[in-house]
Amino acid sequence: MEERVKPGYYPEFPIDRILQPKFSFRRNVDEGIDDLMYQIFTAGMVIEPIICRPAPDRPGYVEVGPGERRLRAAKRLHMMTIPVIVREMDDAEFDRIRMLENLARKDLSDIEIARILKHMLKNYPKEYPSQQVLANALGKTRQWVFYHLKMLELEDLLTRVNNWSEILSKITERQAREILSAPLEKRVEVAKWIAEKYEETGEIPSAREIRRHVQDLLEAEEESKEEIAVESMRPAVQSMIESAEAVSIASELEPESSHGHVGEASLTRVNNKSSFGAEAEGGESEEVIVNAEAESRSDAGGGAEERAEVKEEAEARVCPVCGRPLEEEEYERLRQKFSRFSGLFD
Repeated sequence: MEERVKPGYYPEFPIDRILQPKFSFRRNVDEGIDDLMYQIFTAGMVIEPIICRPAPDRPGYVEVGPGERRLRAAKRLHMMTIPVIVREMDDAEFDRIRMLENLARKDLSDIEIARILKHMLKNYPKEYPSQQVLANALGKTRQWVFYHLKMLELEDLLTRVNNWSEILSKITERQAREILSAPLEKRVEVAKWIAEKYEETGEIPSAREIRRHVQDLLEAEEESKEEIAVESMRPAVQSMIESAEAVSIASELEPESSHGHVGEASLTRVNNKSSFGAEAEGGESEEVIVNAEAESRSDAGGGAEERAEVKEEAEARVCPVCGRPLEEEEYERLRQKFSRFSGLFD
């Protein structure tokens, strides 16, 4: 029975006894591997040893940690052995070392970093109970951890935007932050705009360009809401305007004293009554009545047409709002002033 591989340095460890890690930090491990193969081929060997730990459940084997891509390149070059450093590590420490090595080499994209952070928080809650503890273990700030984890929300767009998987592998955390600043319902629109730019130029818009595009979308939406609000209020506003104009007409046509006609009529009746009383006291009342009746009978025939014309003119010069009689000059002035209201003075 084979023994567990002991910690130490092995300058020529058999490649066929090196296992891939259970959780790969890369979605596309083969990205850029041709350049790495060329470097190893030119040097004739893998210069920097890869870090491994004894395989937990397979004696005689090791599990690769930092250096997964170097191992793949060596296999493609049909190399038989590779330099290895074996260390005892539990799962949490093993993944932390892998993460630190990749961060130092800047071999990981920001979305890959986000996936690793999520993996570590989910699988090692005792070692990393919070984002702050994980940040301390990696030598980063809590904000750095938080904003990278926020990037995972962009994975929701993978099925809704063309080439989004490829674009997402190249988006920086800063660019992602600008995309996520858009409301949820606008993110698809922003992502599609980025995909169009990427297809046209082969480059992803900068964080500043994305921010400007998001602001333009929000401003256009706000203007649209204002236009809709104005349109919905238009009937009420029109009704208010018409009511105000009606009030204006009524106030313009209203007499200076609301009791003017009545007062004048009452004063006329009073004067007539006083005059009649004075004549009665002088003994001339019967003569006045008889003369008035005679004049009325004499005018009945010849003045009928004239009275009809006067009545017609009086009816024609009546205020259409308050109904009071108008002088011809006042009637013409009001009719010209309110000519835009068809039918009012017709």
